[in-house]
Amino acid sequence: MDELVARPVEALNVEIKNWINPDAPAGVAKIARAALALRNRDGGFLIIGFDDKSLLPVAHPTDFDWRQSFHLDRIQAIVSKYASEKFEIAVGFGIRDGLEFPVIAIPSGVRTPVAARADLEVDGKKQVRLGEIYFRTLAANHRPSTAPAKTEDWKDIVEICFDNREADFGRFLRRQLGSIGIRSLINSLRDLEGEAPKSHSAADRAKLLLDAGEARRTLAISKRRIDKDDLAKLQLGSWSVALCFDAPRAADVPDQEFLSTLASSNPQYTGWPVWLDSRGFNNIDDRPRVLGDAWEALIVSFGWTPHGEFMLLAPKGEFYLHRILQDDITEKVPPQSALDPYLMLYRVAEVIAVSLAFGKALGFDSQVTRLAFAFRWDGLNGRNLIRWADTFRESVAYDPSHEDRVNTNVIVPLDTAPQAIAPYVDEATRRLFAAFGGHRVPMNHIEDRVTELVGRKRQRQ
Repeated sequence: MDELVARPVEALNVEIKNWINPDAPAGVAKIARAALALRNRDGGFLIIGFDDKSLLPVAHPTDFDWRQSFHLDRIQAIVSKYASEKFEIAVGFGIRDGLEFPVIAIPSGVRTPVAARADLEVDGKKQVRLGEIYFRTLAANHRPSTAPAKTEDWKDIVEICFDNREADFGRFLRRQLGSIGIRSLINSLRDLEGEAPKSHSAADRAKLLLDAGEARRTLAISKRRIDKDDLAKLQLGSWSVALCFDAPRAADVPDQEFLSTLASSNPQYTGWPVWLDSRGFNNIDDRPRVLGDAWEALIVSFGWTPHGEFMLLAPKGEFYLHRILQDDITEKVPPQSALDPYLMLYRVAEVIAVSLAFGKALGFDSQVTRLAFAFRWDGLNGRNLIRWADTFRESVAYDPSHEDRVNTNVIVPLDTAPQAIAPYVDEATRRLFAAFGGHRVPMNHIEDRVTELVGRKRQRQ
């Protein structure tokens, strides 16, 4: 939540509001509409205390006790009163420049559209209407906004609800299949049908992009004046991913519209999401720039919330991301000593889930398109698997890695529901964890991490 308020971005899953009073009818209406809209968008965050145009903090109100007014019980009561189906929210306070700002987290998991269950009038006008279905949409003004659902929104609403139901069915299948695994069943069915293998070219392109992205990162670092200490941190352990869609889009220009489409469609599962929009960063050098046929950004920020990453975003459907391992820039464990397996599961799950959102936003055909991922981890030699990001510290595997680099690949159909990506997360990370004495993370643990991420129930990272 600290990172959400450090760099607030208006998106389909994030709504930003100036200070509002939850004890006044106007404030109640804004919270109710936003909560219902975000729930129907399958979860997100309502950030309070920022100007939605400049995205800058606004002075804290003095006419009411905002800390007490944004107590969880008070906000939950508002949401429960106006939601046709009850769902549990969370309220936290992100810190920016020593000041607190409320953040209301709305969970995912909607299976039927949530409508308003009561009217609410403010100054003689109905701000919440009984039976109205609110939605975070681009249909109203081509910018993310909360509005009553329009005809063009219903395709997205139905697909979101269907995906959540499909995820439940997928979990049921995996429990019944046991050790056979749903991926093995799918592959067997394809063999019976004589289906030709798909996406091999995309997989090859992803592997090539992984190397090309690494080369472009090295070049970008060499062209930038970087402090010696920060430069040393950029050489620490890392993970990277290349993504290629198997049906490339026609050649397109990497313009602002393309970047805005990605920014608004990013589900913002974490406060510092993968392929984040850095156009509003204070340091001009951290902002994206057009080089060739893609946007490129090198972010070097090792201050209060340390991050070191490089990204490429090409409109034809090719993306690359390189990040310094969080394990090496935390004070909880010595650098180059640990890899938190559950933290890495979150990162891989986020990459796949965000990529699915990008594919749909860019107009790829969900029925036939597949996403080819190539993952890479560097600087693993001598590390141990340690869960340090939780409130307790626990060794997961007792053998350190004797490999320094691990590469993996996975193909994911675009019509996969985000809640159903656990088998692909397992496929993408199985070889990584095996480097630590043959360790294997149980599938039910991976499913739990995916559920927590997509449901935005875990925000400490």
